[in-house]
Amino acid sequence: FFMLIRGKIKTEKMFFGVRFPKRFALLALSCVGLITAVGQINSLLLAPFSGDGSASTDIMMELMGSDKSYMVVLIFVMLVIVPPFCEEFLFRGLVLGNLLPYGKGIAIVGSALLFAAMHQNFSQFLYTAVAGILLGLLYTESRSIWPSTIVHMLNNMLSFLQMITVS
Repeated sequence: FFMLIRGKIKTEKMFFGVRFPKRFALLALSCVGLITAVGQINSLLLAPFSGDGSASTDIMMELMGSDKSYMVVLIFVMLVIVPPFCEEFLFRGLVLGNLLPYGKGIAIVGSALLFAAMHQNFSQFLYTAVAGILLGLLYTESRSIWPSTIVHMLNNMLSFLQMITVS
């Protein structure tokens, strides 16, 4: 796909180097806080149109409540560890990196919209698009995949902790 649209434009290499921006802790907490706030606003906007919860959330809650303690560890890995690595390498590294020759704004917004669409959940589109934009900004400013991956993990950790406290 990228070979077809880019023509002779040279693509950026994925930024694997370990670099963190100054005041990364403050940036990370700000990003997670903003993503959480947008998630809450998103929930409030969609509350009149939604039911009790999605089927996937119900299944997770049922598994969390099971007597098998290994399920909590498995769900932790499935929510907090694996998706941030895979999604950051795909959407920030591959997609955003291949869109950078068209401009930083196009690359960040384009990868964020694809990131939101990939989640295949209309009720999460606003929330995941904003998260994608913030993670894209972190990636392009730090020129490293690791800050956005860590912020993504922190965000997913909040969801995991919320599921544990609800179940």
